[in-house]
Amino acid sequence: MLASVKPSAAALFGAALICATPSQAATVIQSASFDRAPHAEVIQHKPPADIGVTEFVRAGTLETQVHFAGFDQTLGTLTGVRVQLASTQDFSGGLSIVGGGSAYATDLDYSSSVEFGGQSVWTAGSYFFLDDNIYCLTQGAPFCLNGTKAIQSFGFDVAALDLNPFLAPGGVDLGLKSIIDLDTVIYGMTGGSILTSSAELNWDGDLRVVYTYDPAIVQVPTGVPEPASWAMMIVGFGLSGAALRRTRRSGHVAVS
Repeated sequence: MLASVKPSAAALFGAALICATPSQAATVIQSASFDRAPHAEVIQHKPPADIGVTEFVRAGTLETQVHFAGFDQTLGTLTGVRVQLASTQDFSGGLSIVGGGSAYATDLDYSSSVEFGGQSVWTAGSYFFLDDNIYCLTQGAPFCLNGTKAIQSFGFDVAALDLNPFLAPGGVDLGLKSIIDLDTVIYGMTGGSILTSSAELNWDGDLRVVYTYDPAIVQVPTGVPEPASWAMMIVGFGLSGAALRRTRRSGHVAVS
């Protein structure tokens, strides 16, 4: 009787170990350093005739795109994405009148954010107030008030809720967005005078995307045949045994 061919217990145990052993999480880090061009906003007003109390408001937006390659799915299965930022911001503002009159910058403020798909990942903001007791009077000097906010840090480490966009072959774009608001009140200006209210934001730092994934696992280890191979081997041994038996029978000679 032809015996069945079975893998050894050691081979089966080794195959089970390779398939069942948990994979070790790995990471891929993409980093982009940026020194964004200054975001500056200016209000300038030149009344042709004398004016009374008038308010001027200006809001400006600047957005810069930072591109990151998508996750390479040949490495394994993506399990998490973190977006990290470490940066500094320097905000300054000023107010001046050339000619005759007085004005006051009620506030100069800004907000900044990192955005993905039109949604804010994280936002920071600050207000830069000029001294409430100082007005811009041209009787002194043409440029009468300015200031700089101390450099402040802006950073975060946040997990992405949706991993699918980071699997796109074309990669992903993160936007560095800032909004500056200027609000200036003129209390009175003579015709031909020039009012200038301005603010500027400088922003530089490092933006990173961290991919966490389970590495790809080879399901069948080298040296252990696949089930289909086992079947072909068994059939082959069976055909060989049958042929051998026929050969033995045909070799017997009857003696009368």
